[in-house]
Amino acid sequence: MNNHAGALIFNRGFVSEPHFRKCRVGYDIRPAGIRKKCSGMEVKMKVNIIGLGYIGLPTALMLAANGTTVVGTDKNPDLIRTFKQGLVSFEEDGLQDFFDRAVKNRIEFCTVCQKADVYIVAVPTPYIKRD
Repeated sequence: MNNHAGALIFNRGFVSEPHFRKCRVGYDIRPAGIRKKCSGMEVKMKVNIIGLGYIGLPTALMLAANGTTVVGTDKNPDLIRTFKQGLVSFEEDGLQDFFDRAVKNRIEFCTVCQKADVYIVAVPTPYIKRD
């Protein structure tokens, strides 16, 4: 992504990014994987999902199972070891199937954040409990 601030605009399965260059840039998020389009060329993009809990893991698996290059990052080395052994960390309908398809498509799991084109942060949001 560009090094400038800008919101992503979702419109019918296509995400366009405000930019300051001549080429038209957009991100196609259809099932064939996330791809960057620029001046008529299409390049497959790498996505890093940070946080592999109840939201991050299914998101990472769904994207990887459908052809996106995905790195799943979590700070818990035991969790990463579990994934590398071919096991999922919780039960959810269809999760094991997505896991198997994602592994076949070479999803990566690691404890250190890797460089990617797109980052999705799926970590717990802290809150202050008020009485």
